[in-house]
Amino acid sequence: MHAPERTVVTTGLTKNLAVGGWRTGVARLPDGEPGRALHTRLVAVASQIWSSPPAPVQSAAAYAFGEPPEVVERVAASRRLHEA
Repeated sequence: MHAPERTVVTTGLTKNLAVGGWRTGVARLPDGEPGRALHTRLVAVASQIWSSPPAPVQSAAAYAFGEPPEVVERVAASRRLHEA
């Protein structure tokens, strides 16, 4: 079943990029009115239970999601270390 108007995709940097410290993640919500309504409800809940990382950490997260070569190599090196 393919339902893009009802699908929410989430991810985070802490696990997939082996980044410790700040818990940074994102959610991609559906386009259209259902997605906007969900966004409104999600922000209302999230603002009460989660904190936002500082702007420099948000910028670093956006950079890391682009998977630049130095981040890809760091993750690969961490993976090799953990495999050993």
